[in-house]
Parts: sequence; C-alpha cells; structure tokens
Amino acid sequence: MQKLIDFVKSASISDTSMAVAHKMLMENVGQQEECLLLLFSAMYDTNRKLADEVLRLRRAKSSVVSAP
Repeated sequence: MQKLIDFVKSASISDTSMAVAHKMLMENVGQQEECLLLLFSAMYDTNRKLADEVLRLRRAKSSVVSAP
C-alpha cells in the first residue's frame, strides 16, 4: 500500500487530480485503504465511460459532406 501512496505523492507534483488524491490520503491517514479504493474506483468508472463513448462514436455512421 505504501508504494501506491508514494506513487500518488510523486504524481501529485504535476497532476492536479493526484494532488487532490494525495491531500485526501494525508488528511485521512487512518482510512488510506478506503481512500485508495475510492480513487481507483473513480478512475475505473471514468475510463469505462470514456471507452463506452469511443465505442459509441465508432459505431455511429459518419457522413461525408462534399463541397458543391
């Protein structure tokens, strides 16, 4: 678990969302495992929604507009 916390800490230097996650971890030291679970759950949900949207757009028929 400490490796995950260290990763979040190092990523927080250049990424705002990881900075928020790191702050959450440091403010809830006794519940870090639950915080990490929530972080990964949120990332999974976001990636799943993105993948679903990409698949939806790929299935959509694209129309080609030709200039007169």
